[in-house]
Amino acid sequence: MQTCCWCSTLSLYRPQYAGMSLPPAYLRQKLTQPLPIKRGPVLPTVGEAANYIIALLHERAEDCKRWRHAAELLLDQADVAAVSHQVHLALFYDAQLDIGAMKA
Repeated sequence: MQTCCWCSTLSLYRPQYAGMSLPPAYLRQKLTQPLPIKRGPVLPTVGEAANYIIALLHERAEDCKRWRHAAELLLDQADVAAVSHQVHLALFYDAQLDIGAMKA
């Protein structure tokens, strides 16, 4: 299986890129809304989303375009709303977003 270019540069528990760690304060920020995953966890924070994205990229490197964009947003320390939106879209398109468990 081919490895994704992001998988080799990001570690699972401390997202890193080119030797630079993301600030803990950034990782603790809450997403615009918790994102429940079908048969999986709820992603309430940027850090939880980052862990999920990194694990997913390791498993599904061949089709990680949507997730790679989410990883790029994280690495750029983008606005939490932008990260939330991209993760929400990626989960939705992968049919992994548990819409029934989402709060209005």
